[in-house]
Amino acid sequence: MQVSSTPPFAVRGIDHLAVGTADMAESLHFYVKVLGFELIMARKSHPAADEDHPLVSDDDPDKEKAAFRRPPGAPQYDSIRHYCLDMGNDTVFSLFEYPPEAPQAVRDSVAGLQHIAFHAERPEFDKVRSRLDEFGIEYLGPLYLGDGHTSINLFDPSGLRLEIVTAGDGPSYQSVDRARMPEDLVREELRTLYKTEVEIDDILARS
Repeated sequence: MQVSSTPPFAVRGIDHLAVGTADMAESLHFYVKVLGFELIMARKSHPAADEDHPLVSDDDPDKEKAAFRRPPGAPQYDSIRHYCLDMGNDTVFSLFEYPPEAPQAVRDSVAGLQHIAFHAERPEFDKVRSRLDEFGIEYLGPLYLGDGHTSINLFDPSGLRLEIVTAGDGPSYQSVDRARMPEDLVREELRTLYKTEVEIDDILARS
């Protein structure tokens, strides 16, 4: 078990999600016209770093004058469309338009994006079916999944699995509070993963 001497840090939540599409116009129609997201940025992606144009360090005092280059792991194509949409609550949904020869993602693979779930307050959720029906979008639901959790399941034009979730018949909820389980039940499951209570205590130290 690794013992850390540095304090833990906290993140506020999701800043942005970035996914690939084969057809930006089709994706914009879906996310803007159907789901109602607002387009807030539309540009081309940055070129790759090279010897003459290295990655820009935040420690560089002249960083604002440097030409930005994309880091390893970013989309590997130069000058592809990179659009961003406001999906609510100060979070951004980012789309990259990949060329036709790019491979299709495998949803159920390690490190694959299995699905994205958008939260909607119940009055907004009740509008979802009418909206999807109007645009001829196939979906499954609303499905009651227990613990006050109801969802509609659908796919975007690129095959990305989406959920729109809300409270069931009760009041609205905070997503973290809804997911939170009693510690004894969490410990019971963690005993199938770890060999000692010390390891479990270490994982639960911040809980």
